[in-house]
Amino acid sequence: MAVPPLLATKLYPPPCRYNLVPRPRLTEKLTAGVRSGQRFTLVCAPAGFGKTTLVVEWLSAAARPDGPGTGRRFCWVSLDEADNDLGVFLRYLLAALQTLWKETGRETANMLSGGRLPPAEMLLLPLLNDLLAVPEPFVLALDDYHAIHDPVIHEAMAFLLEHQPPAMHTILTTRQDPLLPLARWRARGELQDIRLAELRFTPAEAAEFMNRMTGLRLSEEDVNTLEAHTEGWIAGLQMAAISLQQTGCECGGSSASEFIRAFTGDDRFIMDYLVDEVLCCQKPEMQDFLLQTSVLERFNAPLCEAILENPPAGEASAAERLAYLERANLFLIPLDNRRQWFRYHHLFSELLRYRLKTTHGPEAAARLQRRAALWCAENGFADQAILYAQAAADWDLCAGLVARNAARLIRVGELTTLLRWIRALPESVVRSNPFLCRSYGYALTNCGQLLEGEKFLALAQQGFADDPDALGTTLAFTSHNALFRGDFNEEIALARRSLDLLKPDNTWMRAVSALSLGLGLLHNGDIQAAEPAFKDACRFGTQAESFRTVINALAYLGRICVLRLDFTQAEAHFRRGAAYRLEDTPHPGCDLALFDLAMLKYEQNELDEALELTHLGLEVNRRSGSIEMLAYGYRLLARLFQLRGEAPAAAEYLQKALKLAAGYDLSPLTLSLNAALQVEMALTDGDLPLAELAAPRVTNSLGLYTFLFYPETARAHLLIIQGRNAEALRLLEPVLERAAQPGWEYARLQVRVLQALAAAEPGRARLHLAEALALARTGGARRTFLDLGAPMQALLRESAPRLDDPASRAYALGLLPAFPENPLEPAAPAAAELVEQLSEREVEVLRMVAGGMSNAEIAQKLYLSPNTLKAHTQNIYSKLDVHSRVQAVNRARELGII
Repeated sequence: MAVPPLLATKLYPPPCRYNLVPRPRLTEKLTAGVRSGQRFTLVCAPAGFGKTTLVVEWLSAAARPDGPGTGRRFCWVSLDEADNDLGVFLRYLLAALQTLWKETGRETANMLSGGRLPPAEMLLLPLLNDLLAVPEPFVLALDDYHAIHDPVIHEAMAFLLEHQPPAMHTILTTRQDPLLPLARWRARGELQDIRLAELRFTPAEAAEFMNRMTGLRLSEEDVNTLEAHTEGWIAGLQMAAISLQQTGCECGGSSASEFIRAFTGDDRFIMDYLVDEVLCCQKPEMQDFLLQTSVLERFNAPLCEAILENPPAGEASAAERLAYLERANLFLIPLDNRRQWFRYHHLFSELLRYRLKTTHGPEAAARLQRRAALWCAENGFADQAILYAQAAADWDLCAGLVARNAARLIRVGELTTLLRWIRALPESVVRSNPFLCRSYGYALTNCGQLLEGEKFLALAQQGFADDPDALGTTLAFTSHNALFRGDFNEEIALARRSLDLLKPDNTWMRAVSALSLGLGLLHNGDIQAAEPAFKDACRFGTQAESFRTVINALAYLGRICVLRLDFTQAEAHFRRGAAYRLEDTPHPGCDLALFDLAMLKYEQNELDEALELTHLGLEVNRRSGSIEMLAYGYRLLARLFQLRGEAPAAAEYLQKALKLAAGYDLSPLTLSLNAALQVEMALTDGDLPLAELAAPRVTNSLGLYTFLFYPETARAHLLIIQGRNAEALRLLEPVLERAAQPGWEYARLQVRVLQALAAAEPGRARLHLAEALALARTGGARRTFLDLGAPMQALLRESAPRLDDPASRAYALGLLPAFPENPLEPAAPAAAELVEQLSEREVEVLRMVAGGMSNAEIAQKLYLSPNTLKAHTQNIYSKLDVHSRVQAVNRARELGII
């Protein structure tokens, strides 16, 4: 779905002023900071001290080939309150960077449009890799960063600045210190500050500024008086200059010196006085224009025309007035090179609004803001429309605008913005509007506030009682709330009722409800009913082009086939899901299908292909951003590297999976699976104390079906190794009860192999083993046996000759050679030579491939562009005569290269 439009004027700096006072002491400091390799520059001072003007002056000069930046290009974002949403903030950041390089941040942009946002680090990693490959140095300028107060955005900026490539320099202008690790960066010499003391005009600069502005030759004494009492504040000097320009005309004919002498003293009303002086020099209709348009944050001529009250017939148009204000230098700042969008100087607009309130009454601003909201809504500026409606306290208008735009935000995943909009409304307004209640309940649910979300979804149900389709949509969202709460019976009931109520053409919600129904039925163990629900989700999702829903449904159809030990059909479902594309790359939702396919290949003991698929899944996960899927991929890599005898890489990926729980709110199932893998890997390593330490974190998950095994089987395996076989058998009883149902053959296989190991009598052990082998050979399951190591190898060797079924006996004998004598001992390298030797860089790349690093990680580590890395990889494949990463690593080990 298309993301909402951006305000293009925010991507362009204001033009340099024609009467600019050169400030070489500051521009030279900016140049020195960039050339010395400092990470970023902080320009921090209150309003009116020329922060933006200074940066624009330097950037304009630095962009010239002969300038101080030697042709350094730059991009720009003007920030405001509406940007306090990570998705919105990053979309503006990407848009700015794409003014320099159109393809920059493509993966990050896909992730931003894929629903619920992943963590900031995952969003920024592919962007940083793209920036690492840019061909030239550049500057990113973020103006008015003080408008940002969302801690998530501050964390994202800290990560971006900490890892920005050497070619990038960032400049922030702000009225206050941002919540970034400034002290650490100063200590490392990576930050330069330009603050109020340096930004103040010196007496010499003040003299040049005043004489340029007024055309008068002010005496040194007069300039020093003005400079002292404005304390070098540029905006104050500018207002004084405008007043002086009118001295002797409309302002009464007093001389400049008399004006300045009257200006002396510590006058706390000085700003009101200057605004009065400026306004008094304008015609009444221009004064009224300034006051009325002061309520606008950004404006063009049509917006000004739309809000003006009772403009006199035949008077100048808004466009003509804006042109006059710009020529007169009346604090009007252009926001684009075409001079169509403007804003007032912040302090000037604040003082104008104060005068509007005192002269026209407090209700005047609200009337103007209401008109501005309507114009913005009609012209596609939803966020600005809502902000104006909020400022006007027109809660009915605001509620209608939020309700109208909520579905768009839900589909693109900008839930922070949605929450901000709704939380700005009085709760009574939200409660009385079922559209708002539904949107709020959905956003709260997906941000982890399940009980609060459930409350507002219930209010929405009451409000939509007489609208079947709207009620059906509400119930679809509520069914997912029930899923997250683990109430699967309620999830099923809500999803079924939703499907009954939804219109046939509401395919998006029908897909959501069908998927939720399938998940609830599967979690409750009814796979016979779950299967058609997932097929409906595929059909509806395809019609609605909700491909993430389709991929999820295909993955679960594949898992049902795995449960039935129909590995051929399971593979077909997984490969179909993994084949979905988005702009010539795998769809961000494909990571689930790829990981499930890798697990299937793992069970079939096709470990090289499993490793290839896992790497591809992690590449896709960079765009999907799912932390649950990231943990899935890390678990796969940890186990695969362990079986290859690469203990450091295995330990690294296990720790990555475990550490995700420290930074994110992972589901109980993922936490249990992480702990179960830690138990199994420790048992494979013979580290019984570590297995015992991890085992208590493996919790009962019978309500949640997972792919290969129930986590409890890891605890049963540990009990068997400890010699506590009776306890292991008791632990397996509830699992077996579920596994005894038709269609749960794979689960029954997992239980039978453990029962065979734990059985007290040899005859009982052979009985369980025979059933397990008969089940396994229908689908080619192998790792279920092999992962139990030497005890299972001994049981198979002893029992195979005594099995009655020839096919099961043959399958058992075929498994025995797959048990290595020492599964953790890497094979000795074979002596061989290459026709063409690998370069040092190619060997370095190959070692990182062998360590499990993705292409993006290798490129970032070695400071290579994606194209350069691709060339190295192709050379490696050619020299080794292979066609994949796994083949390259195996061949290199055979040759003793790594």
